Amino acid sequence: YINLNTKIMMDKSETAKKKFGSINGVGAAVNLFINMPYVTLKHKGSINIYVNNIGAIAWNKNALSYQQDSTFHYEGFQINNIYDLKSATFQSAQQDSVLKKLTALKKRPFTTTLPATLDVSSTTNYGKFQFTKGFNYIFNANYTVCYYIGGNYFFSPNFCLTSRISYGGYGFMSYGLGIKLKFKNYFSLSFASNDIQGFILPNITAGGEMQLQLVKYFK
Repeated sequence: YINLNTKIMMDKSETAKKKFGSINGVGAAVNLFINMPYVTLKHKGSINIYVNNIGAIAWNKNALSYQQDSTFHYEGFQINNIYDLKSATFQSAQQDSVLKKLTALKKRPFTTTLPATLDVSSTTNYGKFQFTKGFNYIFNANYTVCYYIGGNYFFSPNFCLTSRISYGGYGFMSYGLGIKLKFKNYFSLSFASNDIQGFILPNITAGGEMQLQLVKYFK
């Protein structure tokens, strides 16, 4: 026989509102940034601390909740005559019958904590080259501490090439490349990937990501 102890908890936003612009809840978040300049061996640098997505989402009263805590005992099935399966005793089963028996569906509001991000880094300037090292961590996620080193090379004050090597996060080793264009003192445009190996070797890597950032400067 088999004894099975089960405990299931799952929350889901309202399924009826799927169209663009539909509101299933209300949330808020804040971002914090600290910059501490320093000088070492006549080279200027800074220590940067980012804390992003500190907040939560409160889902509406029509959100769905599955909760179940039970013990099941299974002793198999009986066949009296192997040549005559009509005498066998089987339990009837239908699609989704297991889920319906295991879980109780209820409508209730719930709150989700956002996956806040902590990033601590140190940047040192060597002429046209900037050297960066640091680590980051995402809370409430399947994410390990990610350590990274990288650099920025300024071909001109308005054009920069970035690179990065990291270990940890959602995978193991990751490699990044990017460019940044600055249009005088009005705005800048950045295009980068911290997991470029996912696009070069998609069959043997965990995945890839890209970032596109537009920043407007105000005097």
